[in-house]
Amino acid sequence: MVWGQAFIALPFLRRLRYNQAVSSRCIMSVLELTPPVKKKRIIYPDSDGKPMADNTKQFRYITTIQGNLALLYENDPNVVVFGDLLWYPVEGNPYLFIFYERYGVEEYYLYDPDRGRLQGWWRRQGRLRPVASMNGWRSPRLGIRFEMKGKELELFSPDGSRFLTYVELGQARQVAEARAQYAESRAQHAESRAEAEAQARQEAEARLRELEAKLQEVGLL
Repeated sequence: MVWGQAFIALPFLRRLRYNQAVSSRCIMSVLELTPPVKKKRIIYPDSDGKPMADNTKQFRYITTIQGNLALLYENDPNVVVFGDLLWYPVEGNPYLFIFYERYGVEEYYLYDPDRGRLQGWWRRQGRLRPVASMNGWRSPRLGIRFEMKGKELELFSPDGSRFLTYVELGQARQVAEARAQYAESRAQHAESRAEAEAQARQEAEARLRELEAKLQEVGLL
């Protein structure tokens, strides 16, 4: 067996005389063998060895954006929202922007909370092109609005409501529950008051009828 050459096996050949034909039962197989191409090994770690965020501020932005976008599209089965996703779209190519631009991603945003720097790109004429000014920018696809207050980024849903942090969502839920309890208490109080008033009215009417009956007995009515 030799790499790069044909290996010929003739397992059934009898001794042949001059001009004798080869037996039809002769079995011949030809295998073309080529050496394997040695490929450079590419390692795809499932972690970049870095924390999800460098500090609490970055972690808060990640969870706030992911959570609010998931809430925004919770009833759309065609949308899934990921956070802190480490993936390799193109073999041997770690540059995601090139992949996004090549395969039709419509919008791409980068935010550095430490420097207060917000950048955005959106697809025009087949390419991702920079957004001139991100302050007040509204995403063409998502409908969300970007606002910068100093170095802080605020995002707003299409209905104008601000993206809330986990703590703010909890506080909003507590306020809603308190309002619901207050409304229920008022309704119960109003119902109890109406029942008390109805009972008092019935008692007054009963006393009036009793007095009228007595007056009739003595001939004064």
